[in-house]
Amino acid sequence: MHYPVAIEPGSAKAAWGVVVPDLPGCFSAGDTLEEALLNTEEAIIGWIGATLDEGQDIPAHSAVEELRERHTALQGWIWAVVKVDPYMRDDMYGVGAAVGGGKACVEGTSHPSPPRANSA
Repeated sequence: MHYPVAIEPGSAKAAWGVVVPDLPGCFSAGDTLEEALLNTEEAIIGWIGATLDEGQDIPAHSAVEELRERHTALQGWIWAVVKVDPYMRDDMYGVGAAVGGGKACVEGTSHPSPPRANSA
C-alpha cells in the first residue's frame, strides 16, 4: 500500500512537514527529511489503524499529479510516495510494529486482506 505525500522543506530553524492528502488529518514532521518520512510511515499506519477501529474503509490512494492539481496550496512542496504495510500495527494479525521499523513490504505479498467496515 502506498500513499502520495507532500513535503514542506525544513530549515535550520524549522522542521520538515509532511501531509498525506488522501488520509484526512494525517500528517507528520521531523528535523530531517529522513526522520519526517519515517515518522510519516508511522502516522499512516496509526491513521489506518484508528480508521479500521472505527469501522470505516481505508481510502484508495490518488495519483500524485491529480493531488498536485487539486491541492494548489501545496505548490512548491516536494511530492513523494510513502509505502507502508498496514500489518505492521502491533495489534493486527500478531505482527509487531518493530519488524522492519515500520518499513513497507513489497506490494504483492501474501498478507490477508485488511478487515473492512461492515464485513460482519
